Amino acid sequence: MPDKTWLNDVQHAIEALGGEASVKAICRVIQKQRTDLGPNWQAVIRATIYHNSSDSPAYDRSNPDVFKKISHGVWALRHPGSVIDGRSQVAISMATFNELLGHPEAARAALESPEKALDDLFKDTRQKIKSRFRLDQH
Repeated sequence: MPDKTWLNDVQHAIEALGGEASVKAICRVIQKQRTDLGPNWQAVIRATIYHNSSDSPAYDRSNPDVFKKISHGVWALRHPGSVIDGRSQVAISMATFNELLGHPEAARAALESPEKALDDLFKDTRQKIKSRFRLDQH
């Protein structure tokens, strides 16, 4: 059974709308798909976007940076094709980190194969730690 979180719903709606969409269009798509909307569902959708985008002042740094602001009321996925589902959340975080460091090839690799990217990161970190301790002992 697919994950029915608001975050997943917003991501899937943006993908269904061609990768970029207004909040109104996102709401229309989700309204057709969900039966459990509740009274403030549109505010929940906006909050989901804002809390998961570093382009928003309401961004919660403990959340993944999923959405990118295109213009007023228009949003896109920061990393198209990478819907957050637990394990891929790590991939998105690694991709964002590598993008910020100016390593686009590493960002792409993290999205394409999160497990391999994590293994490579751990290997590299272990090597650096071993090297550092060996240097300090001399």
